[in-house]
Amino acid sequence: MIVSKLFEHLKINNKILKELHGDPLQSRSPLTFLAAENGTGGLISINEDKLMFKPQKDQSYNTIREKYDELVKQSRTSRLILSKDKPHGFWSYVVPAFQVEPTLLSFNSECASDELGLDGKYINEKINEYKSYLQSQRKGESMDSELSDDRSNRECVIFVNDLTDLLCGNKVLEVKDSSTEQVGERATFPWAHNYGGHQFGFWAGQLGDGRATSLFQVEKPQKMTLESKKTPQDAYDIVEVQLKGSGKTPYSRMGDGCAVMRSSIREYLVAENLHSLGVPTTRSLSLVLSSNDVYRESDEPEHGAVVCRVSPSFIRFGSFELARVIDDKNKNTDGVRELADYVIRTHYPYLLNKDESNNVETNEPDFMKSNVYARLLQTIVSSTAKLVAKWQSLGFCHGVLNTDNMSVLGLTLDYGPFAFMDIYDPEYICNSSDESGRYSYKQQPGIVLWNLMRLTDSLYDLIESVNPPENTKTIEVVTNILNTYGKIYNDEYQMIMVKKMGFFTELTGLYGGTSETGEAGEAGECTESSEVDGVQKKQGNTANGEKVLVKERIKDIYETVVTPYLSLMRDQKMDFTNSFRNLSKIVALKYRDGSGNRLFGVDTNDDGLQDKQQLKHLRNNLEEMIIRYFLYNNEQKPESTQEDIQQELKSRCKAVLDYFEGIYFVQLEKFYSSCTPTNNGHQSTAGKVNAIVGKLDKTNPQYVLRNWIAEYIISNTNKLIDENKDGVNSNYVDKGVLIDEALTLLTKHAYDNCDEVYQKRKGDNTTDQESRLFPNSLRYSSVSATIFSGSLEKQEQTDLASKYGGLNSKCSCSSWTTL
Repeated sequence: MIVSKLFEHLKINNKILKELHGDPLQSRSPLTFLAAENGTGGLISINEDKLMFKPQKDQSYNTIREKYDELVKQSRTSRLILSKDKPHGFWSYVVPAFQVEPTLLSFNSECASDELGLDGKYINEKINEYKSYLQSQRKGESMDSELSDDRSNRECVIFVNDLTDLLCGNKVLEVKDSSTEQVGERATFPWAHNYGGHQFGFWAGQLGDGRATSLFQVEKPQKMTLESKKTPQDAYDIVEVQLKGSGKTPYSRMGDGCAVMRSSIREYLVAENLHSLGVPTTRSLSLVLSSNDVYRESDEPEHGAVVCRVSPSFIRFGSFELARVIDDKNKNTDGVRELADYVIRTHYPYLLNKDESNNVETNEPDFMKSNVYARLLQTIVSSTAKLVAKWQSLGFCHGVLNTDNMSVLGLTLDYGPFAFMDIYDPEYICNSSDESGRYSYKQQPGIVLWNLMRLTDSLYDLIESVNPPENTKTIEVVTNILNTYGKIYNDEYQMIMVKKMGFFTELTGLYGGTSETGEAGEAGECTESSEVDGVQKKQGNTANGEKVLVKERIKDIYETVVTPYLSLMRDQKMDFTNSFRNLSKIVALKYRDGSGNRLFGVDTNDDGLQDKQQLKHLRNNLEEMIIRYFLYNNEQKPESTQEDIQQELKSRCKAVLDYFEGIYFVQLEKFYSSCTPTNNGHQSTAGKVNAIVGKLDKTNPQYVLRNWIAEYIISNTNKLIDENKDGVNSNYVDKGVLIDEALTLLTKHAYDNCDEVYQKRKGDNTTDQESRLFPNSLRYSSVSATIFSGSLEKQEQTDLASKYGGLNSKCSCSSWTTL
């Protein structure tokens, strides 16, 4: 493969296959494996040339499927690895299913560069060359001089075809394993993970990857590896590349191993959206459309697709749970120990340093120093607590927080019926099958703690086995570790929410001495003192010139400012994302026109607010802004008159204005007036206000992947595919254009204002026809709220929102002017 040359510099190192026991199969030769002694399935026993079987175009689809299914059926046989006389298998070899006529819909060059160290720019150039070539061929035009060479044309076509085959599992990467010296040994032996899990609170037994196939693990680029590994994020030096929707595995049970395009688009986009918002998550490398038909809810076939995703690891809580079940049968801790040692060596090597023994409030510090598995549990508890805090701060609902969907690395994993809330509702349920509301928005922090308890159950015997029985106090230590979850979560969540409201400073004194930095810059430095835990802490000048705010003050701001705002949002049915994003507009309107002196406590006889006429004008402007940006006309009672509607809107507006004037502005002025100027003290008041407004916009995103937006992309991509089958359209059509545009919007422009997005896209010479997701003009207007360059009318927005937006999407069109 031409593509192999691009990948050959990668340091392939399939540690998981070497260091963890797999399904009891033995390697005999490349891609040829022996069965277990009892002759059961779950194996690959086919020659390499047959593995590369590729059907002829003149064969019917059914013939292709029958031949290929017969070829690889041995690798699809269900495996139940729970017996005492077998070693535990953490994985099984598997052959990805053949995808008929795959089409590369989208390739994420940034992920390729960041995570794998590939030349993403070069790959994109080749893909664009390929598209230009197809377009010229369809139109019957000659290529420009740069692409007119037949050899160049052939190379870009072969390159993209090879890349597509690799990213959907049709071909295997032909590179060597950098960790072996054996001549001719190939690096890539696809496998599926084996794990169990609790689903909706009940033990579900062995589960495993039913439609995911891992291709290889690669050592992360050297530039990505930090010398000082103090946090879990910095410890990752292995990246696993995995296909989702690539066919049956030994763990597919009754499933077909496939994924429909609609769910694949959702996962592909939301993973990158969350990554751009600073949320730890698996990442999306590519999305490939398959001609294989997939059947789900209806009798009509849907388009199939394969997502290529990358992550340091796909090991879950459920991986430990299944190992523990088998260990219990064998009356040992061998399986759990093997898995824990692998996770520590590969992802948390700094835990082997006994000095990294705490951040745990326990009366047994010696226990933690001598017990690396207790330190592992603490690390997972801490990273998971911070992850959930980030979800809650964005209004993100996972939907299926089973233990088999929880990463041991504190990453967001396995996107199913997820959703970003529209109207703020703590009871919001994004999963239609969750009738009890177990995984509702407000339940997420508690459910994740329940999941951590199940992980603790699995690690308990291993933790206890390290210390002599007569000295052990395991139950006390693990209880203390679990008890840190609530403290870490609350500290992290409150800190984030305080920033989202515009209170910017460096926050210290949190959980065990670690700190989070919030940029304060021009806003000044606090000089007050406060007493926390009996120790006086000075909120004064720090070495880096930023502000310091102790935990007690964070809590005070949270309770005084954030809590009532969330209650207001709930009562007035305000949009979650917009209600935080638009705070910058409120602050700008209130303090930019001369009144910024009041914000920073500057004495002045004329602060611009003395004139009653000016005060009235400001209040009127605030009311207009609240109605336009914060309140939306939800479903009205049929009998409501126009007067009733106006009266209700006026009442709601008053409630919001009362909050801003009675609480928010008062506390904001109190906070910033207690700060002294930094080295930017000579900056004008207007400049300081602009700094706060800018930081608010960089803290609260403009664009998140709302459900109805995802559905718009899905439905229109389906149209592009259906309308251009078999060359029906005389012009070449890029079927993934909407996906690429959405990916750009949700990552590079997630925090940009609408006008900024338009100006940046104008600079890219992007036409309206090519860029449906980027509007010529985005204005919050009750008269004209069309989005996507006017291609989506008001009624269509309302219909889509009510159909796909979950329980709380029925807003007027003005709320849909942000994604």
